[in-house]
Amino acid sequence: MGCEVSYPTGGRTRPPVATKDDLDSLRDPDPKESLAFVADALRKVGRRCRTRPCFGFAGAPFTIASYMTESPGRERSHGARTMLYKDLGLFTALMEKLTDAIGAFLRLQIEAGADAVQLFDTWAGDLTLRDYERHVLPWHRKIFDAIADLGAPRILYVGSGGNVLELMAQSGADVIGVDWRVDMAEARRRLGPDVALQGNVDPLLLFGPPEKIRAEVRRVHEQMEGRGHIFNLGHGILPGTPVGGRRPSSTPFWSLARDGKQRKRSVAGRSARDDRRGAGASGPARGASGLVDEIRHAGAALHELPDGPFVFGNF
Repeated sequence: MGCEVSYPTGGRTRPPVATKDDLDSLRDPDPKESLAFVADALRKVGRRCRTRPCFGFAGAPFTIASYMTESPGRERSHGARTMLYKDLGLFTALMEKLTDAIGAFLRLQIEAGADAVQLFDTWAGDLTLRDYERHVLPWHRKIFDAIADLGAPRILYVGSGGNVLELMAQSGADVIGVDWRVDMAEARRRLGPDVALQGNVDPLLLFGPPEKIRAEVRRVHEQMEGRGHIFNLGHGILPGTPVGGRRPSSTPFWSLARDGKQRKRSVAGRSARDDRRGAGASGPARGASGLVDEIRHAGAALHELPDGPFVFGNF
């Protein structure tokens, strides 16, 4: 879009967006050109990991807007929230431009073979319930509507989103991501049995001993009773997490997930991915209904293993 991205103490873009002229200077990207490498990577991963579902990912409009606006110190959402209150027209125009770009990017990933996609809104939990409902939720809906025809399950995560869980379930997402601040049993009680959940171990737990990790994984999984649950961290994996050089099968997460049924049930993901690859870059997704149904319906989790959950840990 024409911004330079840096990571001094977190994501930042230059120049920041502060005026209509700044907004007008942003390009409308064509992800098939500017992000073709992402599609290529997904195809390669799909070929090498045929027996496991492959997840796509994109930052959500409010979080990207938070990185594109000036914020003091580590107050990441300060700039976007200030724009919302100071110049609603500019805020809305920025959100619309980002929404169109993000929807196209997720579409690219699904067409390249992603079996499911996640929209990740780290900073939207900083908003009041009313502001989230009026100024962020509509953009989540628009993104999910834009990719609905492709049939891939859609996951929505909002950081610190415990205050907006019920609204998140109105976004059109098939799965609601829950961060570690919300007890999973409480999330299930609030959202009911027909909403699939993802989450939600504290990422810092990975710095602990294997026996502690194993116990917490089992605790969360038992809370969900194997119903409509994708096991995950409650946010992304953090810098410095001691996983380098360790094979996934040797970690407590993966040792719990190993089971013959995992290979059997993951065929749905493989079939959907193969169908999309066969359709070509511009063709619609076909054959994804099995994976959609397994994720969408709480009675049939994506992976329902007697000895442990399916693991998608933002690695």
